[in-house]
Amino acid sequence: MKLHRIFLTLPLLLLPNISAAFDLSAKPIGSVTQWRTHNGNTTVELLAHDGKLFKLAFTRDNSKGQPTFALFWARKDGQLVEITQSSGEWTRYKPHDCELTLGKCRYTERHSDGRKRKMIRVSSQANDKISYALYHSKVSANTLVEKGVFSVDSSGYMIDRDYTDAQGTKLWSRRIKTAEPSS
Repeated sequence: MKLHRIFLTLPLLLLPNISAAFDLSAKPIGSVTQWRTHNGNTTVELLAHDGKLFKLAFTRDNSKGQPTFALFWARKDGQLVEITQSSGEWTRYKPHDCELTLGKCRYTERHSDGRKRKMIRVSSQANDKISYALYHSKVSANTLVEKGVFSVDSSGYMIDRDYTDAQGTKLWSRRIKTAEPSS
């Protein structure tokens, strides 16, 4: 089961590495963001920081299918390095998942079942929209995994995303709430 990354509300600036503008440590532990998505309501909570990585809980309810729970590990700049599902299956990204890098970014996905995939993400920004395409191994129509665009608000935080998978299925997510823990 593929988990689509929608969870972090990330500042997106006109930088080659947009993650350089983001500091996950600025979000208090216990911060929660919620989205409505094509496959259910989704919540992500910032759980902990171990000095190197941030641990986040991803939960999707059963409103539109199978519920899902996973743990995400991200660097301070918001780049994902691992997803572990409740089943124990994991995916690791080296050096990271390239989600927050403009231009062409290459990474390797390693899966707990031994599979390994070389990936290329190509992203660009125009005004408040980030467009991207994700490919296996090389950039070509035959290796396209997904392509899409996400919008950001005046603070630079992701508010929605529309994307299409390799089979042409249109998918989406919309932020509905962000909350920080009360002191």
